[in-house]
Amino acid sequence: MAADQLRGSRLDFNDVASNRGNAIGDDRENRPALGGLVSRRALIAGAGTVAALAAAPIALAAGAPDAAILAAWARYSAARDDLDKLPHSLDSDEEREAEAPFWAICDEAEAIIRDTKAATAAGAAVQIKLALGYNLTHDSHHRALRAGNFDTLADAELYGDEHLLVSALRSLEKMGAGA
Repeated sequence: MAADQLRGSRLDFNDVASNRGNAIGDDRENRPALGGLVSRRALIAGAGTVAALAAAPIALAAGAPDAAILAAWARYSAARDDLDKLPHSLDSDEEREAEAPFWAICDEAEAIIRDTKAATAAGAAVQIKLALGYNLTHDSHHRALRAGNFDTLADAELYGDEHLLVSALRSLEKMGAGA
């Protein structure tokens, strides 16, 4: 496993500020540099992300197939959940400052999920989840996707290609992939 893949489990904010990837609904050109101080509000909201980051090295050490993909998805999901908890009534500079550390985690996780070839159905399911997430527009749909609530998504008003991806995830879940 490449060293840059493992970096997702220990944040190197100077490297992740390079604006790579394509996070869902982000605005990279207007993001602040990540070398500055993080607000207390962002640190409090990040408690879930910290837990996922702490568990990631354990998953990687297990040597299981697709451990890097699965650990990256755990970090990504926790960071997105924490982003949802941040207040969105802040002025734009304050909001971007509070969001920056979480988007950095998402960027790193996306790169691992995108660049690693899955060896199992569970790893492929994570890649499908990330692809589907790029198309979803409602916060409730994103939360359902991260929680693995595919029945909610199947009943949602989605486009045809989104329904096809949900069907693929439901099939993988039925096959025991733990999608």
